[in-house]
Amino acid sequence: MVRRCIVGGCSNTTRDGISLHKFPSNILTRKQWIPEVKKTRANWKKPSAFSEVCSDHFSEDCFESIADKLGLRMKRILKPNAIPTIFKSRPYNKTKSRISTALQKRERARTVSAADMPPIKNYCIYYYNRYCLLQILILSNRPAKLILIIVIAVQSAYHDEESSIEVDSGSENLEPDSTLKV
Repeated sequence: MVRRCIVGGCSNTTRDGISLHKFPSNILTRKQWIPEVKKTRANWKKPSAFSEVCSDHFSEDCFESIADKLGLRMKRILKPNAIPTIFKSRPYNKTKSRISTALQKRERARTVSAADMPPIKNYCIYYYNRYCLLQILILSNRPAKLILIIVIAVQSAYHDEESSIEVDSGSENLEPDSTLKV
């Protein structure tokens, strides 16, 4: 399992001198860390045993400087009272979720499809062959793609050399606008 920073909008791992720090065992310091992380993650409740914050969220004066003075390259050690205070300023929308984003995309797609349609009230598709007459009435505005799909389905279901399909686009007397020979 890859260890990552739990701060919202940050996905740092232990690379390029970045260190990850577990929540402190000191209850008072721990209680100060929690609201700082919640600022970036609205639905986050509390840290787990695996929750860690990366060194990018602490100022330089939050770290012990003994190792740096000795020139040792090792995990940076936090001072006991260090609190994460550096966060990227990014607006966080509490109500936005993946589901609402997907619904918005779907609604935009519907709007685009409706805008491309001719302004008609209904479609009526007639299928004729020597054996039967099939009439499909589609109420309300539907995308032209749907009509084409139905026409193709009817063509393949009732394929006959002497058949034709007529599509009527909502006129009152239901006279066909076009005839397709199959």
